[in-house]
Amino acid sequence: LRFLARKNALALQAKENDERDRLAKTLCAAEEHKRELFAKRNAEVEASKKANREKEKVSLESREEFHARAPLNYWGAVSELISTKPAVEKKKTDAAIAKPRKSTDLSRMRQIILKLKHRIPKSH
Repeated sequence: LRFLARKNALALQAKENDERDRLAKTLCAAEEHKRELFAKRNAEVEASKKANREKEKVSLESREEFHARAPLNYWGAVSELISTKPAVEKKKTDAAIAKPRKSTDLSRMRQIILKLKHRIPKSH
């Protein structure tokens, strides 16, 4: 009986040691994975920051260029500010939730501004 109890105790001790080893390996792997994720995320954030800085630089340059030539052709400058693309359609879920209201069609306004761009009105 003592022999079986001692054998069971040794088997339990071996299982505990194996479990501790597996837990330690799992925790080390998890730490490594966490470090890799943070490194990858930081690299993505830095790349995004760099891209945003470049876009902002280009945007500021184009804004300065726009303001420099806007007084030369006023309606041409105004027509650059409006979008020539049709309005984006709303999702079906948004339409179901949205309250009914008068639709806004800006195509006529775009047409008028583009005509003014090409035919500058005579001042009185």
